[in-house]
Amino acid sequence: MHTFRSGLVVLLLGLLVSSVHAQPSRTVDRSFDLASDGTVTLDAYKGRIDVQTWDRDRVQVAVTITGEKQENVDDTRIRFESDTDRLEIETDYDELEDDNKLFGLFRFGSIDRPSTEYTLTIPRGATLAVDTYSAATTVAGLAGELRFDGYSARLAVDRLTGALRADTYSGDVEVGRAEGPIEADTYSGHLQADSIAGPVQFSTYSGSATLAFATLADDCSFDSYSGNVMVTLPATVGAVVETEEDALETDLPVRLEQIGDDRIRATIGDGGPRLRFDTYSGTLSVRSR
Repeated sequence: MHTFRSGLVVLLLGLLVSSVHAQPSRTVDRSFDLASDGTVTLDAYKGRIDVQTWDRDRVQVAVTITGEKQENVDDTRIRFESDTDRLEIETDYDELEDDNKLFGLFRFGSIDRPSTEYTLTIPRGATLAVDTYSAATTVAGLAGELRFDGYSARLAVDRLTGALRADTYSGDVEVGRAEGPIEADTYSGHLQADSIAGPVQFSTYSGSATLAFATLADDCSFDSYSGNVMVTLPATVGAVVETEEDALETDLPVRLEQIGDDRIRATIGDGGPRLRFDTYSGTLSVRSR
């Protein structure tokens, strides 16, 4: 009898724990025809976004919506607008926000917006545009252009052959192998790029960048108020650095010349593409593999 009661207590506790931890959720699955060089735009507030590519003229979308209240999950809509050249996906909280209005006019209290986990498979040559507040985003294998606009969202990219344009406030951008141009603008985030060819344009207030070039194909520019930039070049690659005279740190042999009252030109090796660094108090470090 004691064993039976103990087993019953354990069962009830297990059910109670599972009910406490299980959050309300629902899923949305859709697929759309899209030209191989079409455009996909995604607007998401928070959660996760994972984008893979394939050699098909089709987009597969799976979304899991999770929140504290079932009614908020149900009121979160996933909107789609599509034609053969463009697919627009939007996370719509309008119905949820209307529920927080007094007499339908004045909003009261905070809004518990459910999170969304997007999994997309899109044509390899498509253009992808993502707009998010904090959804961590990963993109792999894209040959088209990638445009990313986030506040604190982190972006991780690998095997990118198209152009990357990223704009964040504090979110970090991590780039694996990338063959195309990179433009990144962040207030305080970090740009990490491990195997790139350039060109790179990087702008920040107090953020930073760590850039490892597989080859240096074109001129690069870095603009910073107080943030630092670290560049690693292949041993046989030359370059020409232009910056403030007290901003350059390098252990490479360079030929220095003054090009202004407080600016210098440093030629590395036989010279090559230009690395221009404009800063108030930041540092440009140039190293060799």
